[in-house]
Amino acid sequence: MLWLTVYVFRKRLQGPEIFLATEQEVLDLLDSITQHSAKLRRQLDELTREPDLQRVVNDEEAKLLLMLWDAKAQLFVQAVQYQAEQRPITDSRTIGART
Repeated sequence: MLWLTVYVFRKRLQGPEIFLATEQEVLDLLDSITQHSAKLRRQLDELTREPDLQRVVNDEEAKLLLMLWDAKAQLFVQAVQYQAEQRPITDSRTIGART
């Protein structure tokens, strides 16, 4: 369906006098483009969950968020390693015979 639309638009752009027969047809085309554009915008907002893509547009903020995410991931790895090192010591105190 999309390829057909692209084909039709290409043909119309090659010779605008062919398509622009009446003013009403032009208005109908513009309405159709506007409606389809709004539909695509809604779908994009649903997929990204960020209206207007403010975070993605701001490259500097995106870089900072990625750096923060990387730092958090490294900190998590270190915390897991520390816990793995401390667990045998902690378990040895609690697993022994209880009186």
